[in-house]
Amino acid sequence: MNIETIAKHEFFKTQNLDYAFDSLTHVLNRSVFFSYVEYLIKQGTKFSFCLVDIDNFKSINDSYGHLTGDRVLEHFAKSLCEILGESAIVGRFGGDEFMYVIENVEEYDEVWKNSHVLNVQMRKDVDFPIKEPLTFTAGLTRHPIDGVKFEELFDKTDKALYRGKLKGRNCFIIYLPEKHAKIDVNKSRLVDKAYVEINEQIFSTVFNSKNDSRTCIDNAIKYLMSCLNVEHICVEGKTSMFFSTVHKLSVVKEFSHIPIAHLNQAAGSHGLLYASQRNVVKPLSESLFYNLVEQNINSFVIARIQAFDKTYGYVRCDMCNINRIWQLQEIDVISTLARCIALRLYYDEKQNEVVK
Repeated sequence: MNIETIAKHEFFKTQNLDYAFDSLTHVLNRSVFFSYVEYLIKQGTKFSFCLVDIDNFKSINDSYGHLTGDRVLEHFAKSLCEILGESAIVGRFGGDEFMYVIENVEEYDEVWKNSHVLNVQMRKDVDFPIKEPLTFTAGLTRHPIDGVKFEELFDKTDKALYRGKLKGRNCFIIYLPEKHAKIDVNKSRLVDKAYVEINEQIFSTVFNSKNDSRTCIDNAIKYLMSCLNVEHICVEGKTSMFFSTVHKLSVVKEFSHIPIAHLNQAAGSHGLLYASQRNVVKPLSESLFYNLVEQNINSFVIARIQAFDKTYGYVRCDMCNINRIWQLQEIDVISTLARCIALRLYYDEKQNEVVK
């Protein structure tokens, strides 16, 4: 984005643009962008407004360094501008969050089409050393349909963005009052605390002395299903699948056993593997890749059920309708379930040996 491009828009013809751009990404800074949106609202202009958040950007900084992180931000901003074209005005909200406005676009179908094109085009290979796919989550609103004040529009856009994050990221959500009005964005501050509570609940459920192991494990898996909103969770044994629980809204209704040898090959010595898209699995285990294709599984997490010298299988979580961007907290609670199951089975075996 440059001065020549945005000067075509009426608002910028009277603005001093010397300090209007973000120094790193070269899109509008937040202050100027907000002033532009306020101008459109006063003029009664119809427009769509979008907040865009790069998925798992913190892990990029942590894994590859902040210089690479800066290159990702530059690439992402440039791609936004190129894909959306001159009809869009792009700004940086801060950190890894961007925003854009497209004037005279408010019809749902047109907003959806623009967002879909952006989502597809952004998945192209990036010329720098990050192994993970570069994806984003977006929330969108429309003026004046969703509000006539900027604060109202921003609040609803934020709710749509938050809903996208809850769905597993790598998606866009267009605000609809019947679906999103009751979302409380402030709850996001409680996310870390919530996952601590999930870990604690898994532990207490698996080790409930009032129930046998089978009942405890079954209850824990059903509890985790309700927390993570995944399509399928099961325990993979050596020869068959146990405790298989399928979400009622899953696009796949029946899942089948994946041989332990295929899981071991992919998970390696760590006993943990997660993938947002199944293609990354093929170099690790071609057999596992074809297992995923056969069951229409797009993304998954597997965590080995192992205690001391004993291995019992894997906890397996599957997603079929989206390429889910797994969060570190989600992976942690799945690993917790696997460790708890392993310990419960191990100590039950030891207790039975004593009884015998």
